Amino acid sequence: AMGSMVSLMIGPPRQATPGVSGQPRIHRYSDSPIEDSINTAVEMARDHSMSEGWQGILVTRHGADMYTVNLSAEVPYGATVERDLFSSNKP
Repeated sequence: AMGSMVSLMIGPPRQATPGVSGQPRIHRYSDSPIEDSINTAVEMARDHSMSEGWQGILVTRHGADMYTVNLSAEVPYGATVERDLFSSNKP
């Protein structure tokens, strides 16, 4: 078994995005600065990663104010990697 994956989506309220099957999605919407929400999400993911013991943390920027924080087998355990899909989509 690949284990469970936790996906945390951070951003303003908008239409819900269905999670990939087997990957629970936690929506975090708050008035606190986006950095605080990301840091909190990363801490939650780190706790989950430590219980899983083999996945790292991937922070992905999808838009100006939309991020996801996932456990990822692509990231070495104990590492946190940031991927910016928003800036790379600009001409």
